[in-house]
Amino acid sequence: MAAEFVHFQTRPLSSTLQEFADGILVQTPSRYMSVSTYRTEDRAFFNSGLVEPLSERADRTCILTGSERQLRRAYHNGADRDARHDMTLASLFCGLALANAGLGVVHGFAAPLGGQWKAPHGALCAALLPHGMAANVAGLRARAPQHPALERYSTIARLLTGRGEASVEDGIDWVRALSAELSISGLSAWGVTEADLQGVVEKAAKASSMQANPLPLTEEELIGVVWAAL
Repeated sequence: MAAEFVHFQTRPLSSTLQEFADGILVQTPSRYMSVSTYRTEDRAFFNSGLVEPLSERADRTCILTGSERQLRRAYHNGADRDARHDMTLASLFCGLALANAGLGVVHGFAAPLGGQWKAPHGALCAALLPHGMAANVAGLRARAPQHPALERYSTIARLLTGRGEASVEDGIDWVRALSAELSISGLSAWGVTEADLQGVVEKAAKASSMQANPLPLTEEELIGVVWAAL
């Protein structure tokens, strides 16, 4: 398989935060959804089994800074500098969290998929995100109902929706609605077919990101995630 890379642009250290926002957060769905993925499903606060206080605080700040209002504003109006500024900060805090605690099922798939099909990293994460969340929640409820990740999924639902009574399912539905609003394509748009699923699952199961998932997903569950994302 070809080498797997996620491309990041860089700017001089003298750049201001706003200049960084202008240069990096261009108005593309996959880049905004990449931030959403880090802060919603794959990061330590929700999926990783390696949660620690610094990461949890960074995750909360990431979610609150890059909330529904700012993310949608930044996507629909690329000239909204305040929203772009907030999304840049959200990206920073997401990075602090994942660097200290690991990722999970979505990035476990994104690495082999991106290496073989050359699809944008954010687009792959966005296509997989709600299905990875749903699989984790179902697995936790069935095999580890006392796992703290379930309460974290409830917390993210409340933070994303802004509703104190929001359920885990409300959080997953919020992500699905956001993907639809941003016209996120399924994996099939990048050339992935049903015939590819078994090979993708085998590679994803060995990915380092998958090891930080809150619980091991079965082969059947992993196939269900990537099939749903087609």
